[in-house]
Amino acid sequence: MTDLRVRASRVPQITLSFAKSHIWLAALVCLLLTLSRPASADTLYIYIGDNFNDFQGPLGEPNDFTSTDHLFVSFTIAGPPLICLTACTISATDLCVGVQNQQGAHGCGDLAMGSLQTDSSGKIVAWDFTACFFARDGGCEDELIFTNGGGGSFGDGAEFGEFIAGTHFPGAWFLNVPSPVPEPTTLLTCASGLVFLAGAVRRRRN
Repeated sequence: MTDLRVRASRVPQITLSFAKSHIWLAALVCLLLTLSRPASADTLYIYIGDNFNDFQGPLGEPNDFTSTDHLFVSFTIAGPPLICLTACTISATDLCVGVQNQQGAHGCGDLAMGSLQTDSSGKIVAWDFTACFFARDGGCEDELIFTNGGGGSFGDGAEFGEFIAGTHFPGAWFLNVPSPVPEPTTLLTCASGLVFLAGAVRRRRN
């Protein structure tokens, strides 16, 4: 009986010693768990087309477009980059399809829509985006902006009345993927656990 009482009296001491010796290990495990569970971040897609090099319009009249103009597309999706082995329709509310000039200024056309396709790594291999300079009666009429590519065929162009400009050389896609940020709930859970463990150690000391 005496031996059992001695063993029982040692349990709190053993528990305290274990908690003290493993609190930093618990903190390290919490840190690794937090870093391994990043919060979802938005991904920004941007397309910068090649400068226009093909112009059509009435003879003797200056074209509305210049050789420094090019197509511009941008949109944001929630979460990591898309994986679309078949064409995915882009329904982003901030989808912008327009013409950008040498100074970087651009305007977003009306009725923008589009789709894209990627390989298994997320690299864009085909796309098709259109918009209107000014939509009339739900259509573009003769004021169209477009860019499409894939399968070795590329085309960027803009049409404004009788003036047309474009290029058959592909532009480039850029993806802005923010650095992962740890989930707030994971941080809160780990912090609460460490506070509880530290409190238990303090109570045992007292």
